[in-house]
Amino acid sequence: LVLYKQPGRIAVITGGNRGIGLRIIEKLLGCEMTVIMGCRDPKSAEKSVRQVVDLDNSKGKLVIEQLDVGNLASVRAFGKKIQENYEKLDILINN
Repeated sequence: LVLYKQPGRIAVITGGNRGIGLRIIEKLLGCEMTVIMGCRDPKSAEKSVRQVVDLDNSKGKLVIEQLDVGNLASVRAFGKKIQENYEKLDILINN
């Protein structure tokens, strides 16, 4: 499987701290993309990602934001933060 480099592209994924979501993040970072990950426990999520991706040497960028999809106030705050910090999104993965 060939992964094409796509620096400058931005992906948002909910979850991603385990299972298939974690592997998707690994591949997106391998494509040198900026990956915004929304999850309930950002510290635990970063630890999980670090187990499969060398974030210190990755050309991709991981941004982890707090998000509880069961809480609409949290969803709104996450969406607002994305809107304020990024002009566009190229990929949205609702995991």
